[in-house]
Amino acid sequence: MLRFKICILYTLLFGYFNVYSQFQLNGSATVIQGDSIQLTPSLQWQVGSVWYKMQHHLDSNFSVSGKLYFGFNDAAGADGIVFVMQNKCLISGTSGGGIGYENMEGNSIGVEFDTWQNTGGPPHDPTYDHLALHKNGNINHQSTNNLAGPYQIHPTQVDVEDGVWYNFKINYSPQTSLFQVYFDDSLRLSYSVDLKASIFEGNPFVYWGFVSATGGSFSPNSVYIADASFSVENDTICGGSTSLSLAPLSVQNIAIGKTAIASSNVGPAQQAIDGSMMTTWPSSSGNSEWIYVDLGSLFNIDSVTIDWVPDPNRFGEDYLIQTSQDAINWTTVGTMTGGDGGFDRIICPAINVRYVKMQGIKIAGNGASYDILEFRIYSTPQYAWSPNDGSIDDTTSSNPVFSPSSTTTYTVIIPDQCAGPISFDYTVVIDESGLNDIGFDTISSPTCDGLSVDFNKSDSSNINFYWVFSDGDTLFNNYVTKVFDYGLDHSGTLVIVDSNNCKNELTYSIKALDFDDYFTISDSTANIFSPNKDGINDYFEVKLDNKIKTCAEFKIYNRWGQLQYFSSKSSLFWDGNNNAGLGVPSGTYFYTVSVGYKSLNGIITLVR
Repeated sequence: MLRFKICILYTLLFGYFNVYSQFQLNGSATVIQGDSIQLTPSLQWQVGSVWYKMQHHLDSNFSVSGKLYFGFNDAAGADGIVFVMQNKCLISGTSGGGIGYENMEGNSIGVEFDTWQNTGGPPHDPTYDHLALHKNGNINHQSTNNLAGPYQIHPTQVDVEDGVWYNFKINYSPQTSLFQVYFDDSLRLSYSVDLKASIFEGNPFVYWGFVSATGGSFSPNSVYIADASFSVENDTICGGSTSLSLAPLSVQNIAIGKTAIASSNVGPAQQAIDGSMMTTWPSSSGNSEWIYVDLGSLFNIDSVTIDWVPDPNRFGEDYLIQTSQDAINWTTVGTMTGGDGGFDRIICPAINVRYVKMQGIKIAGNGASYDILEFRIYSTPQYAWSPNDGSIDDTTSSNPVFSPSSTTTYTVIIPDQCAGPISFDYTVVIDESGLNDIGFDTISSPTCDGLSVDFNKSDSSNINFYWVFSDGDTLFNNYVTKVFDYGLDHSGTLVIVDSNNCKNELTYSIKALDFDDYFTISDSTANIFSPNKDGINDYFEVKLDNKIKTCAEFKIYNRWGQLQYFSSKSSLFWDGNNNAGLGVPSGTYFYTVSVGYKSLNGIITLVR
């Protein structure tokens, strides 16, 4: 059985042109020296950012590494760099001591590399260049949003504004919930956190990138991204399959730019879908107030999220999510009961709809109003995969199944509401090395204990292997001898395992019918013999294979079933005498030849 190892190679090639094709630069960020990104120049009050255009799925591993540069002026240099994961569009925070991260909208997590010490009050920095892990755009070290640190950035020196490019690496594993930060090849921060559940409130899709800012003091804060790996899981598929399914890559907030209609106009309904966390739609005070979005055409809805104003009397405690194709007839697709404000996410069934509504049932607390910061409607986009050669089960899916007959590079174009269409290449490699030359030789021979079979691994591969036999034995030698019971079916299987734990198997089957040849009786005379010593048909002889002849039993019975002669010697013949040496009378006799569980019977005639 031929089996394949399927690998998907997802490599980011970081260089000048790739920076522009896969990353978005904002503000003061520019490409320098061909492959580095200067986030802020040596000027006052700058804010710069670089974002990877495609969202990362938090159920997948994440790793990014490269180099960071903080200039060379410790006394007057500022303000540092922050690595950020966030769930809004490709934005930045405030300048100055906020390092481009402070007051960033939405849910986020940020690794602060801070080179300016604000020690007189918030954010309560230490007196050395430091790093810390923050959430939700708050860099105050005395806040509950300070998750870990501050720690000295460098393991042995207090200053990193020394004109040196320093290595960094940031890893996150959803399997272990471990978030790690390395600086100058030393582990500087390790924090246990479920990013999807604890930081992003169940939303698995985030953007990642780097932000920086200067204030009255400044430095040329720069980043070089050397390698990144993410979004792709299960990169090896074995077991004879040539298919591979990718994890979902992105979803799209399709409410932005559409039309919002509300039951009351205390504030513009459009402000609930403008992508800004600085504007809101406040309703009137009635519990039954509503707001809906006209998407303009039919969309396959994935989920709905609502950011509520942080006020105990201005959010929906109970409400419905409803959909419609005509804004007249509404179908409830989600229910919130006992909500606690903040961020709500409701999964919707996969249906095509044009209108999506929040129908209020009960306002929380004193019931001041429903006050929505952002009402988002997510749709899984229709991706465009090529080549459309029949090897992709769905060319519009985020997680197609590939079935190429040879190594193939696929291109996918991904829509994104923030970054526009994005193109990526995936290479599916079919590698049969180490698995296509499997083989072994067998030699079978009968014995008194059963059929003896020699199994000899004949292929030249050095990959791992083992034998599996039908009697339950598992053996690990190149050369194996097994003895199987007569009269029963058996098998021996050679299993080859490569470095990716892909398996190939070859089986030798032993059928019970194969044993008949070993028990065929050849008569040296006819089945009629006359023991008169004339040299013609003087005896009856049974001929068996020499390896089983010594353990065979030979018996002669008369017509009344009485034993006349018994022999278990290597020479199996009868001369018409019983075991006492006396001749038996002429007549018809019956013989039996037995080896183990197998026996053959026949009739012979004695004539005197």
